[in-house]
Amino acid sequence: MSKNSANPFTRDFNSNVKEVRKEIGHNSEVHFREFIIGRIGIRACIVFVEGPSDKDLIDKHILSSLMAYFSAES
Repeated sequence: MSKNSANPFTRDFNSNVKEVRKEIGHNSEVHFREFIIGRIGIRACIVFVEGPSDKDLIDKHILSSLMAYFSAES
């Protein structure tokens, strides 16, 4: 899958994260948290702005919920 103007993303995780970082530019208030979703091993990244969001809340509730939900035995 190649990049195009309608969908700039590819199947390459690292390339996609790099593209988002490039579009955002250097901004100390924007944070990227990369993680693996449970046992299914899907790499993911959450991007958030420090001001209107709480890093601890994101870590404790959103990320831990994603990782716990997908790591449970089926």
